[in-house]
Amino acid sequence: IVDDFERALDEVTDGPHRVKPGNVPAMRALIQAFNNAASESRLLITSRYAFTLPDAHGRELADKLLALSLPSMHGTDSLKQGRARIRELSEDSQDTRELRERLPQIIAMASGNPRLQDLLMRLAMRDADKCDQCLGEMQAYLERGAQPESGDVHAFLENLALERLMELLGQGQSAVDIRQ
Repeated sequence: IVDDFERALDEVTDGPHRVKPGNVPAMRALIQAFNNAASESRLLITSRYAFTLPDAHGRELADKLLALSLPSMHGTDSLKQGRARIRELSEDSQDTRELRERLPQIIAMASGNPRLQDLLMRLAMRDADKCDQCLGEMQAYLERGAQPESGDVHAFLENLALERLMELLGQGQSAVDIRQ
């Protein structure tokens, strides 16, 4: 089991993520070993993102993997992710207490979408007022009743959260900086 594989990926804006260069040889060897094995053993790689990993001849090794989408996070998983993010602050400060108080609303607005929840948590840690503004705008949007398909709602809400994060970036920063 290779868990949280997204940590080993470089983000690509116009396609699937790429395996970081330092991880390429090991991942190539691992996938090829499982592919060539005459065994009942299976390789499980968990990642929030699709990725590309060409072998030394340019053939795509990721094509040898079966992609399975998991259902949205709910209840305990959302809470677990939120608490883990709060623990990253590792101090019992006023900011940490405020983030704990804001967590239920963040979880509710993320509606089981781990990426959206993570974006909202990052926004809350960087600027509580912007997070509150974003959560209020999201709530207002959802209360209008004219919701598009679920995927569209999540895309809209993610873009709204990204817009607030982009407002926080300094002149020398880029969108990639907030996703690392």
